[in-house]
Amino acid sequence: MEIIKELDLYSTSATNDYEFLASDIFKDLYMEIMPNEVRHSLGEYFTPTWLADQVVKNAIKKLPKEKKNKWIAIDSTCGSGVFVITLIKEILSEYNLHDLTIQDKQYLLHEILDRVHGIDINPVFVLTARVSYLLAILPLIEDQKFEIPIYLGDSADIPKEEKIDNIPCYIYTIKTVKGDIDVVFPTSYVKSKGFFEKMYLLQSTIKAEDSKLLYNQIIGAINPEHINVKIKSLIKQMCEKIVELHENEWDGIWIRIASNFMLIARISETDIICGNPPWVKWEYLPTNYANKLKNNIDKRLFSGQSYIGAIALNLCALIANTTSSAWLSEKGVLAFLMPETILTQDSFEGFRNFYLEDSNTRLYLKELDDWTEAGNPFVVTTEKFMTYFYTFKEINYSEGLPVNYYKKQRRQSIARINKFHTFDSVEKYFEVSKGIVAQIDDNRTGFTKIRSSDYSDISKLKSIIGQNDYKARSGVEFTPAEVYFITPWKKSTNKGCYKFKVSDNTHSVYKSSFLEGFEIETKYVRPVIKGPSIGSFEILEYDNYCIFPYEFGNREAIELENLINTAPLIAQYFLEQKN
Repeated sequence: MEIIKELDLYSTSATNDYEFLASDIFKDLYMEIMPNEVRHSLGEYFTPTWLADQVVKNAIKKLPKEKKNKWIAIDSTCGSGVFVITLIKEILSEYNLHDLTIQDKQYLLHEILDRVHGIDINPVFVLTARVSYLLAILPLIEDQKFEIPIYLGDSADIPKEEKIDNIPCYIYTIKTVKGDIDVVFPTSYVKSKGFFEKMYLLQSTIKAEDSKLLYNQIIGAINPEHINVKIKSLIKQMCEKIVELHENEWDGIWIRIASNFMLIARISETDIICGNPPWVKWEYLPTNYANKLKNNIDKRLFSGQSYIGAIALNLCALIANTTSSAWLSEKGVLAFLMPETILTQDSFEGFRNFYLEDSNTRLYLKELDDWTEAGNPFVVTTEKFMTYFYTFKEINYSEGLPVNYYKKQRRQSIARINKFHTFDSVEKYFEVSKGIVAQIDDNRTGFTKIRSSDYSDISKLKSIIGQNDYKARSGVEFTPAEVYFITPWKKSTNKGCYKFKVSDNTHSVYKSSFLEGFEIETKYVRPVIKGPSIGSFEILEYDNYCIFPYEFGNREAIELENLINTAPLIAQYFLEQKN
């Protein structure tokens, strides 16, 4: 609490402008502690406060009149809490705190707690976001207990509701290195008042290392009408597993973790889902995690066209789909910062139809804010992005929809702009123009960007669409590139071998173990044509090669045992870099 008081000295929450500078301290601290390459491999890019402010304000404008002052919002990947704090600011901006009575403050406090929520899978982020949230509402706190609605959870994998012998239950599997925990609770129990507090107290019971005692405490808190023999059996197995992990000195406060994951399942009827979800390509996800997600999600998300990357999905698109399916209200708005490629790339062919999970209901893109010329506000990445606003209102994409282009003025430093906390403070540094995006081709869902606001241009573009004999294909992915891409170095005296070096990669996340060069067999080395190597009617000079451990005509990689026998140096090269 002393730390909170000290940090509050850096916050302007005692005034009316609500800059909440203290929340930036946690963001900066995390960025200093966690190496850039680690954060970026996780798709983590911190959103400037002014940009979060712009996204939130625009999302609120798109709500129906009756919801503009009574919305409920959530940031499904809240990070250090930038969007969460921005949402709190929006509510507080309607009041003058100096004029409020203690009773008024209590009402306002509980209104904020009921209306603004956050979720993140990173425990460090959850902790920092909770402290930032606490600092934001500090002027309203007297002497009461309450739960800060920032939860540890995975927005890409929300617990499913299933019926077990006609009783609705939430089911979720928590994977640990020492065994899975299958969590099962009746839906009514998870939605009951005080669920989190009850679960929190159970953590102490685990220390008794008595699974029967833990089981009895859980069963005793559940309405007898909402439980049956099968559910009891599953809860018993869960208790035994949790106690077993504790006895083996692998107690990761699993009860608290389970309760957090369950709490996100009971979220519903949310008017605004906003944020900056991780921009992680499907192929960069851990294999087991990717397989788990793939088994649980609607297959319509994938393009289904293998030649352009049928499963080349981005995690942010998956999170957009899962959270909207589970939480978005009928008149709600989804407002996400996501890469520009989602708008046009064929690998997002399925996502752009935006069918909700297990449903024929769709979300429709209502409007876009284009930040591709905004000077790279995330600083650490140059990947171009937009704000995508989705609602349930049906849109005919062939007729077009509006896009706002934001171009940073020359001689204005984005680093300086990022020090501001509201969009009103930085709007003067951007040139804003209107445009259109539309689906020009009836045979695909990709959009075409039109820099004018003349909707008649859509029909002009449609009139020149033709059929191209060239069938575009997605390039081959080599992950991690730091291992697979190599450059010829010098000849070897050994027959069938050559000496190589790892190719230079300015965007490297990992470091190869063979920086000084190495010798391998050429049997499975192939030339690679990259985009920059393709000129007008010619292939330009290039020096790109990769290790491609496949036999001709076989879609499966060579088994390790076979590779050791046929190309032992390549096998050794791979094994040395396994971790």
